[in-house]
Amino acid sequence: LLQKSEIRGDEVRYYRKKMIRSERRILVVVPLPPDVLARLKKLPLQKGRYYFAHGVDSITTQVEAWRKRLAMVFEEAKVRGTSHQFRHTFATDLLTRDVSVERVARWLGNSTRICEKHYSHWIESRVQSASDVLREINAKRV
Repeated sequence: LLQKSEIRGDEVRYYRKKMIRSERRILVVVPLPPDVLARLKKLPLQKGRYYFAHGVDSITTQVEAWRKRLAMVFEEAKVRGTSHQFRHTFATDLLTRDVSVERVARWLGNSTRICEKHYSHWIESRVQSASDVLREINAKRV
């Protein structure tokens, strides 16, 4: 929500909250190159004062932004699903390909314990498949 009034001389000056829930504000000063200033002056203002928005916006998280992007990708690919299902598929696919639980947990941003808790049935199937391989080897020895 960059406002025309926030550009003073060759810099942008605005206050932002230090933290979302805080009332404390800090001054942000960003010097702008001359070519950027010239381009800004050519832009039409929205509602008479905003450069890039209509003056109405809300704070969103990076997680929400990626969820929306993935939803668009799923829609375009004509795939039914959510970002969470995509994450689950990613984890189970890796585990069935014998990628270590520690590595999958790290890629998911979880602890190994959490990964084992939520994906234990996939980990158990890996143990079963390893047991089947050992039985096969033992059968060949007899």
